[in-house]
Amino acid sequence: MESSSSPPVLRYKEGSTVIPGDRIATIRQVRSGIGTYVKGGHIYASLLGTLRLQLNNDGGGGDNNPTFICSVDVSSSSSSSKNSNLLLLPATSQVLKVGQLIVGRISRITPQNAVVEIRVAEGVGPLRGPPYYEGAIRLDDVRAGKAVVDQNHVVLADCFRPGDLVSCRVISMGDARRYFLSTAETELGVVRAERKGVVMIPVSWKEMECPVTGVRESRKNAKPLMLQQRHSGEEEEGKE
Repeated sequence: MESSSSPPVLRYKEGSTVIPGDRIATIRQVRSGIGTYVKGGHIYASLLGTLRLQLNNDGGGGDNNPTFICSVDVSSSSSSSKNSNLLLLPATSQVLKVGQLIVGRISRITPQNAVVEIRVAEGVGPLRGPPYYEGAIRLDDVRAGKAVVDQNHVVLADCFRPGDLVSCRVISMGDARRYFLSTAETELGVVRAERKGVVMIPVSWKEMECPVTGVRESRKNAKPLMLQQRHSGEEEEGKE
């Protein structure tokens, strides 16, 4: 039996990136903290950020006063700095504009596009839903460079998978059904992926690795933090 000071097992591990609408736990497991809200006995994320657990300073214990408090930390989100700086304000407008950054979840993949359920928009914050607005990442808009010239090299199933958390830019109002989105910029792409419930780690621009099994999967990653740090270090060395 776990001691009262042992962290509870939640739907997402501490340190995972969560987005508005993600169900984190029940109110019997933890207390709702900053960046979360309670609905129907469950605690949901209201911000894009990193899931944190901390001891309840009130002592805790029992269903009415859990030992731990869960919160969403915006300042240390594992996504790239540009994505972390989305203005997470109360939603004031449901209309998206060309050029806005969004964060959403891949809902399905077709041979021609990846469909995204849009959860957060730059300058707007969490969007109301469900249902949520949908966006489409077309073959032409996945990568920059060579892929733009020869899209036969782009296989959407190797870039995204259902359930992936992605950052994109709105490039067109699209058709009557969904916005058109792009992940061609270096900082855009997959910011969180899971394999059998385990959050994977980006190891390169195009691969994620499961820290438990070591299995690697292809993705179009947003610029991994470790590569940003390595690149910055190389630039500093070049200046010396």
